[in-house]
Amino acid sequence: SKLSSTYKIKVCARYLEGNATGMAILDVGLLTGFKPIIEDLKKLVTDGTVQFYELTRRSVAFYVESIPTNADVCLEFGLEKEFAIGQIQSSYVKVYSYYDPDTSCTEFYAPDNSSPLLKLHCDDTEVCACAEGGCPPEKPLARFLKESEDDTERRESLREFVCDKVDYVWLGTPQDKYTRDGFKYVVFKIKQVLKPGREAEEDLHGKTRHIKARERCASFDLELKKDYVVMGLDSEYLEHVEYGPDQPLYIMDAAAMVLPKSTRSKPTRDLTTWFIKEFSNEESRCFT
Repeated sequence: SKLSSTYKIKVCARYLEGNATGMAILDVGLLTGFKPIIEDLKKLVTDGTVQFYELTRRSVAFYVESIPTNADVCLEFGLEKEFAIGQIQSSYVKVYSYYDPDTSCTEFYAPDNSSPLLKLHCDDTEVCACAEGGCPPEKPLARFLKESEDDTERRESLREFVCDKVDYVWLGTPQDKYTRDGFKYVVFKIKQVLKPGREAEEDLHGKTRHIKARERCASFDLELKKDYVVMGLDSEYLEHVEYGPDQPLYIMDAAAMVLPKSTRSKPTRDLTTWFIKEFSNEESRCFT
């Protein structure tokens, strides 16, 4: 079916803490291949919804007087198709305080499952999915180190998290890196399966898998030939990757963790070393 040439996007925000924010910015990323309808943006200014806006090729930043705690601030404007795109990726909305940019929230959005925008992506594939959900944490073990000064408590807290919250854990080495469609990919050679997920241990040992994160994720800047532990959630989807057959989709998002095997911080290094040793033994991984 042919795509419509225009779509509406509606963005709402509410401040969840304390008093209203003071001046705030809603930075709305644009879907690739689309541009905003300028008349709609101007109307948001004339009707007082926003004070002014800044338009770039990638986003529209709306400046609002404040974001209250007792009601939503909503912006609605049209998107116009500028050129055809073969694969619709998600984009983002970032809301932050003008005077305190660290007070911020970022969410991703994409056409919903019934949208013809996604049907375009699905024409030649069995599955269409949009990867959302942010980046792996910058300091993944910090939460366990802060919880307690006691090594045993730190270890058990990490064990509980890994056993309950992630599906797979691998130790391995990045062999290659590439970018595609707004994602950074790492060709990851698996040396050891510390916790098997959807794919069995014997199917992964010594093999490579393509793992990916959003291109903006600084926490996914892995060095080639250096050992890492990666962990995350399984996906029901398959993905076409370069240099090989389709494979399960492995996304390094906010639910994932990437740990260098060796690091300068002794507490972090000690906890990582214990974890690898403990999870190398099937008997001592997770207690049921």
